[in-house]
Amino acid sequence: MSTKQQEDVETMRQELREIVEELPVEDLLGVRSYLRYLMATKDPLVKSLLEAPLDDEPLTPEDEAAIEEGLRALEKGDVVSDEEMKRRLGL
Repeated sequence: MSTKQQEDVETMRQELREIVEELPVEDLLGVRSYLRYLMATKDPLVKSLLEAPLDDEPLTPEDEAAIEEGLRALEKGDVVSDEEMKRRLGL
């Protein structure tokens, strides 16, 4: 990348920082989600998952029971954070 291109990129990054600083708080979550989406679609696995057709099969009784079990665990706070799961998996 040439020096001119590097300067242009840095100017763009600074402009984006300024725009983000001016955004109303209620818009920040959407902007963050969109930026993460843009980054994630660079990963071929994530891109294929995002582009996969919707699963339109009906839920089985076992599926519904598993969902209910998960919701009850969530309500009780019986959950593991992403950080803890990564630690347990050695990631």
